[in-house]
Amino acid sequence: MPMLWLKKSIDLILSPIPPKGSLRRKTILVLGGFSVGVFLVTVFWTYAYFRNHTVAQIVDRQQGLLADIISDIDNRLSVAHALIIETASTLSSHHQGFSDYEKAQEILAHHGEIQTLFNNGVVLFSAEGTLLADLPYSGREGSDFSLCDHILTTIYEDLPIVSDPYTCGKNHEPAIMLTSPIRDKNGKIVAILGGSIKLASLRVVGGAAQTHLGPQGYFYAISKDRQMILHPDRSRILKRDVPLGVNLLLDRAIRDGFSGSGETVNSRGMHQLASFGHSLATGWIVAVVNPTDAVYAPVIRFRNYYAVFVFVVLLVGTALANLVIRGITSNLEAFTEHLRRLPALPPAERPYRSEVNDETREMANAFNSLLYQIDQERKELALAKERAEAANQTKSQFISNISHELRTPMHGILGLTQICLETEMSEEQKEHLYGVLSSGRSLLSLLNDLLDIAKIESGHVSIERSHFHLRHLFRDSLKTFTPAANNKGIGLTLEIPDQIPDLLYGDPSRLRQVLVNLLGNALKFSDKGEVKVRAQLLEENRDQVVLRFEVSDEGIGIPEALLEKIFEPFEQGEGEMTRRFGGTGLGLAICRQLLGLMDSRMEVVSETGKGSSFFFNVSFPVMKVDLTEWPKEELPQEGGRAIIVADKDFDDEKSRRLLESMGLKTVVIPGLRMKEELLRQSRLDLLLLTASLPADDLWALAREARLFCGHKTLIVVVPAVGAVGDAERCGKLQLNGYLPRPFETEDLKTFIYYLFGQKKRFEDGTRLLPVTRHEVEEIQDQITVLVVEDVEINRKIATTLLQRDGHRIRQAINGQEAIECWQHGGVDLILMDIQMPILDGLEATRQIRQFESEQKTPPVLIAAVTAGATLAEEESCYAVGMDAYLTKPFDLTKLRELLQRAVEKKGRR
Repeated sequence: MPMLWLKKSIDLILSPIPPKGSLRRKTILVLGGFSVGVFLVTVFWTYAYFRNHTVAQIVDRQQGLLADIISDIDNRLSVAHALIIETASTLSSHHQGFSDYEKAQEILAHHGEIQTLFNNGVVLFSAEGTLLADLPYSGREGSDFSLCDHILTTIYEDLPIVSDPYTCGKNHEPAIMLTSPIRDKNGKIVAILGGSIKLASLRVVGGAAQTHLGPQGYFYAISKDRQMILHPDRSRILKRDVPLGVNLLLDRAIRDGFSGSGETVNSRGMHQLASFGHSLATGWIVAVVNPTDAVYAPVIRFRNYYAVFVFVVLLVGTALANLVIRGITSNLEAFTEHLRRLPALPPAERPYRSEVNDETREMANAFNSLLYQIDQERKELALAKERAEAANQTKSQFISNISHELRTPMHGILGLTQICLETEMSEEQKEHLYGVLSSGRSLLSLLNDLLDIAKIESGHVSIERSHFHLRHLFRDSLKTFTPAANNKGIGLTLEIPDQIPDLLYGDPSRLRQVLVNLLGNALKFSDKGEVKVRAQLLEENRDQVVLRFEVSDEGIGIPEALLEKIFEPFEQGEGEMTRRFGGTGLGLAICRQLLGLMDSRMEVVSETGKGSSFFFNVSFPVMKVDLTEWPKEELPQEGGRAIIVADKDFDDEKSRRLLESMGLKTVVIPGLRMKEELLRQSRLDLLLLTASLPADDLWALAREARLFCGHKTLIVVVPAVGAVGDAERCGKLQLNGYLPRPFETEDLKTFIYYLFGQKKRFEDGTRLLPVTRHEVEEIQDQITVLVVEDVEINRKIATTLLQRDGHRIRQAINGQEAIECWQHGGVDLILMDIQMPILDGLEATRQIRQFESEQKTPPVLIAAVTAGATLAEEESCYAVGMDAYLTKPFDLTKLRELLQRAVEKKGRR
């Protein structure tokens, strides 16, 4: 019955469990937490109090029993010792008869009453330790006990003593001896009287106390030299089996004379509550002990019973509280359930109708009023959202249209102006055209800034990452400003330390944009001195580098009060500065926000009249191998080997590092060791003959190299001076390459890549002539470009710029013509306009990519050419498979990069 009632109480609490955060749950948790706290405090306090009280009672009882035991032992030994001393004094008058054993036995027997206190016998010794007589008689007269400790100590100290425990010789029981010297009238010791008491009889002294110690309690006595004297376990008597450091309280009692009680651990590892005292008669340490398990058993029993009682009370109280609270919160739960179902309810059922006339009805009325207001505001917000989206779409379309409409004529103006400047004309005409070109570029820069700031503020700008060469990017950027710097007589310097890696992974376009903006400002606000561009290595580890870039000038400087203001959009410092130098004040704002996308921040240090220094830190992942646009699959993938036969006139170390970076394990040897080294090589992929020898000797060395190397080894002759007919001679000797000096490291790298690209043709015999520098340069520099543009003037500008660099041009006026022209083959690059009649650039690109996928042909390089310059249009171009995105007017730097990319891609085929 009690268990059934308990189960119902638990069910009442737990079913249903109130939801998290509900009022009922909180109330129950608060009440339950408070009750549990009270319960725990009560239980632990009561337990601690009862435990301490019980321990105090047991300690008091043990201390009393200990005092009784010590008192009994001391009293018995004191009475017995006094009797020995008194008898010895009586026997001193009869000492003349001690010389005869029978007489001595008779004299001792005359005092036989003393045996009552000495249950192990009474003994009379001579002064020399010879047994003269004993009670009861044992027939041991004449036995020598002179070496016994109690005989020696009595004679040496000349005093009555209580001996240390010993094993009795006649019955082998442990005993103690109480002795007293017998003196003649002159005080000389003539005999010794001793009384022996069995230790077992002393243990009986505490027998009465044992009944008060409980079934597991006991007492023991131990000497200061750790010899057990009294113990319930008789096997331990007279043994020293309690080493130092085991029983800490016993150690204190022996070492410090400690008397008192406490918890300790005995030599058997048992936890005990022990009380210690000292016997004055013997010097022994007497202890009364009880196991702590027995001491605390009633306390633990009480704690468990009390805990169960309080838990039951807590359970019942919680059940009653839950019952009361459930009645209070049921209306709130119904209201909560209505709110949970609210999104799925039709509008007519959304207001809540309370069935109880209490606070819940007032809350429901307020809710219904709020629901009506929210519904009205939602309608207004939906209408406002539609208007905002329409306005945003109109704005985006306007930006796209105005960008297209402005860039298209600007493309024509700037393109034709640049073309005209390359024709014959007077200096005055050139000056006018340069003015047109400068004004057009200023207008284009203004347009780009406005579009960039709009993109950034709308969150449509992201960082794109790719591999790039740092030094090339910086040198190319500086080239753009070299004419302007020369015109103003300002020095333009670049400092990039050698320890900074060249190949990085980041957004070169945005980095260039920041650098160009800072360079433009530095030149704009300087009339003398020097503009310096520096790169500094701040931190480097295996995976990344942190670089600091700095652009400093010796111009007019910036007042301290304006150092932060200049980074705000449309701010340019003081009004006089704006009137003098012009500009929109957007450049630095765009730079700082672009750097923010790179997790960086631009800072400035400036002094009026002395110049300014702009700097920022950027973290880049580092490429350990010098990546290139040339295909790595043409090079040996693993274990590739190369040999350079060189002398002091050739920069062999730089070439060796280059070949190592291309994955070829390279050694440099002199010409005299070539044959020996070739015989040692089991595999050789490339041999460079660069020794400065007479012509006949060099060609003899080449002939010998071909004899020793198989046709899988590519051999390149690198003479100090080229001569007519050398290339033909290489072909006759079946050599694979001819590259006369001088040349740059980049030229050698390009040559080697192209050479390995021709390796299969050398091996299958389809190519017999060697690769020459002229062939590589010719193939590199000339590509076929398909210009797809519906506006004639734009086609003319693109065609003129491309033909000026020696490229072959094909033209199409819409996407359909572009597809047909491309299908004839031989196209290396397509410059695809986006907005065209019949078929636009996006659809034309999609069809070309689909055809390439179906026919499994290498993809042609396609670049979008547009005046739109919006992020949405750029994303659409990349989505259909375009490789690059160019805006009108052409950025000649980006156009050259694209052409070089197409040239290198063609060189791989």
